[in-house]
Amino acid sequence: MTTKNIFTNINKIKSIILDKDGTIIDVHHYWIGMSRLRIQSILNEPAIPSNEHSLVSDILERSFGINSTANKISRDGPAGVKPRIFMMSLVQKELKKLGIHFKLNQIEILFKEVDIISEKKIDSLVKVLPGVEEFIENAKSRDMDLNLVSNDITPRAELALKSLGLLDSFRFIFGQDKVNNPKPSGDLANLVLNKGSYDPNATVNIGDHPNDMRMGLSAGIKNNYAVLTGLNKEYNFKSIKCECIDNLQEFIFS
Repeated sequence: MTTKNIFTNINKIKSIILDKDGTIIDVHHYWIGMSRLRIQSILNEPAIPSNEHSLVSDILERSFGINSTANKISRDGPAGVKPRIFMMSLVQKELKKLGIHFKLNQIEILFKEVDIISEKKIDSLVKVLPGVEEFIENAKSRDMDLNLVSNDITPRAELALKSLGLLDSFRFIFGQDKVNNPKPSGDLANLVLNKGSYDPNATVNIGDHPNDMRMGLSAGIKNNYAVLTGLNKEYNFKSIKCECIDNLQEFIFS
């Protein structure tokens, strides 16, 4: 692919909205690590006999979309794609099939415990993708506001950025807990636009998933760029009005 000079009219671009997983950090590395921590917390519960740990672990990994052989997350996730409530309901459903009954609030407590555990392991969970740091510096040097939106919860998104030393580079950071509807709804993008008083025509939206593009389009953003560093290939965006790039290194600011 050729470099995308999206900033030809550089003075017109005032804000950039970036996705987190697959756009800034390695989505496979992060969500396989987080998913396995969540699964282990479930296996530690007395309701699951030790002789069934291997079975339960295999079933949950597959339902989360983890390909252990390739060490990849499926394009459709659901890990790394669907919001937390979906993942909690998925765990409840898969366990119920095995005759193991958990209430949703029990699973929520386990997920929150993993949040705390993973804070101590965050440096090993997040890997910055190629071109991200240079892209951020270029945008900041031209006084463009950087904002991050994610179907992860806000504290987790902030924690990941802090671990990478990028937290202070972003004006607004919003997770799915800040809106009624997560991606592909336009709620998160609209929240950024409203909070920053940004013109959608002067805003660029960048993400690695069709849901990121649908979010931007739903919010009236016309400059939507799909970066192919996450879960998808170029053909996955064929029916969506956006441009595809291999990675953030393809952007030039001139």
